[in-house]
Amino acid sequence: MIPHPYLPNEDCCALLAPITKEEVRKVMMKMKLFKATSPNGFQVFFHKQYWLTVEEELWKMVSEAFRNGTLDQSLLDTLIVLISKVDQPTH
Repeated sequence: MIPHPYLPNEDCCALLAPITKEEVRKVMMKMKLFKATSPNGFQVFFHKQYWLTVEEELWKMVSEAFRNGTLDQSLLDTLIVLISKVDQPTH
């Protein structure tokens, strides 16, 4: 008989612990530089460059999402831009 997968108690507690600023910082610092993190258009390199200024707001947003189980829906918005692959597009 194959045992069921399980998480040790220590890991279960870690999943229930509040999100820390350090966790948010580590994730942000691992992200690719030119990914936009929100509809405001600011890319990751901006957040990294000005981390000491933006860390509190980003941490609050992430913490609230984990605490409430909801996220500002505008963060899911996507902007799609078509780039022509011909020299003289006419339509």
